[in-house]
Amino acid sequence: MIWSKEIRLYLGYALSQNGFIATINRDVAMYGKIYEENFSKIWSWITYYSPETISISDDGRYVIVSDGVWLYLFNKDGRLLWDKRLGDIFPEYGSVEVSFIPRSTSIAILRGSYLGILSLNGTWILHPIKVDSADATHCAKRFAISKDYIFTFEDSNVYVYSMTNGKLLGKFSTGRERINCITCSLDGNYVVVCSEDMWVYIFTKEIGSGNS
Repeated sequence: MIWSKEIRLYLGYALSQNGFIATINRDVAMYGKIYEENFSKIWSWITYYSPETISISDDGRYVIVSDGVWLYLFNKDGRLLWDKRLGDIFPEYGSVEVSFIPRSTSIAILRGSYLGILSLNGTWILHPIKVDSADATHCAKRFAISKDYIFTFEDSNVYVYSMTNGKLLGKFSTGRERINCITCSLDGNYVVVCSEDMWVYIFTKEIGSGNS
């Protein structure tokens, strides 16, 4: 261990490739580079409601946050660039996840079963579309994203969607307990999921191949 420091992360955090960390608790906070021992909070902002999900761009210059009702985009200095009410831009109510697309500054937002992609200026790159699924009741609450693919899960199933049009490309299953979390490599070639029975699975992009 190089050093340790307590940061209260009740709800979550996001880490940029160059070491900046943004957190959500009762507010949104931005810290300096975590590999510097004397790093400290740079700024904080209180959102309209308690923040629920957060993502930071690869270079640490932008932070996107949602409190379930609003979206907020901040720059690295804590200036609010814009906010948008989700009910005005999404046709369906539901839990929200946000993520910067790797190696870009585009922002993916999943609300309920609708996916949209925004640019930094708040205009749509991909207008919200209902992501197709073999199961009409499927409504992913979490997702992982690469340059070309979106990975979501429900129960013990993983769904793969096209980043271009949101179409379902494939589905595979762990065959065990309900999945709790998911992540993927930057190039989308590998997907890792963890299930409630404490198993970890690594899948390749080819649907159905994997190890546990």
